[in-house]
Amino acid sequence: MTTSPGRDRPEPPADTHEELMEAGYEALVEHGYAGLSMRKIAEHSEKSHSLLQHYYGTKDGVVLAVLEYLIDGYLADVQTASVESPVEQLRSDLERSLFGPSDEASERFWAFQTALFELRLEARENDAIREQFARGEARVADRFAESVRDGVAAGAFREVDPERVALVLRDIVDTARLRRVVMDEREAPERALWAFETFVLPGLRTEA
Repeated sequence: MTTSPGRDRPEPPADTHEELMEAGYEALVEHGYAGLSMRKIAEHSEKSHSLLQHYYGTKDGVVLAVLEYLIDGYLADVQTASVESPVEQLRSDLERSLFGPSDEASERFWAFQTALFELRLEARENDAIREQFARGEARVADRFAESVRDGVAAGAFREVDPERVALVLRDIVDTARLRRVVMDEREAPERALWAFETFVLPGLRTEA
């Protein structure tokens, strides 16, 4: 198995980091992990190849940083979403995981999910990428669990194990994404949301 070098490198300025992360994202979508290189990433930015290497070292260093950058963005997005109740918060969290941040960004979202599927295959043999996926998935599950805990505290949900419910929701999202990307079942995310509304949510609610 392979590992990526440690992050013993200087921190880039915030605006430079954001530009290079967007470049890494676009390059990963366009070329996939197998076709990715530092030069191809740099082509999506006005920054130089040498600067990219200075801050991130290798393409794996960029990929690891991009994964963290996207998880940070997702969590910031769901935390600032305005919702009226714990039920709506949990539904909003799930919808954003299934469909992305907006209808306008749908094509970009699914292009990246396709690239992520390839990256997950690489993670079987790459310890650093696998560990980054695990950290990211744990943070998303923590977000689901937090929403469930809020619902329990507000009396909207029954006394359930928030962490266990969160893992079920994560598995629902993963399965829907997999079928959408691999089998081109475009209705899979909608079907997953229907299952949540029909089976999961009624089991959580305190209402009769």
